[in-house]
Amino acid sequence: DNMPSIPFIRTPMKKKFCLVLDIDETISHTLKLSFGGYFLLRPGAKIFLEEMSKYYEIIIFTSSPKKYADKILNKIDINGNLISHRLYKTHVLFENGKSVKNLNMIGRDLTKTIFVDNLRSNAKYNLSNFCQITTWKSDIFDNKLIKLKEKLIYIATCGKYDNDITQGL
Repeated sequence: DNMPSIPFIRTPMKKKFCLVLDIDETISHTLKLSFGGYFLLRPGAKIFLEEMSKYYEIIIFTSSPKKYADKILNKIDINGNLISHRLYKTHVLFENGKSVKNLNMIGRDLTKTIFVDNLRSNAKYNLSNFCQITTWKSDIFDNKLIKLKEKLIYIATCGKYDNDITQGL
């Protein structure tokens, strides 16, 4: 059994609801070029995070190594006030060569948690929390985060889903 017995996050939740987000191909894409690499932000990503942080405690949960992820996240969340927690490759389970992000271990009430990722396999243990977004690599006309922002604000503010936010997905 490779499940840790202590939750990854042991501090109390800062907001009524929690939003768990992936990085790669969800809010950004990294290009590896012969002279180095750089990352592109999905259109609307910065505004998305700013707006979501008003309603949700934001947790980044990535399959990427800490050094790589922090390089991107530190440029997105310059003041450190948008993202509450960061979980990395060391927090991910690997089963049959695929990464799985088990939300049962984040230390949050899952009836108050939404998980946004481009890969359904990452949500294997938490499909009721899962909100899939299309994979993004560089389309400058992509509007998926803008549409998702509207949906997530509605879910958090309408009052219908206060007892179980996942019912709004």
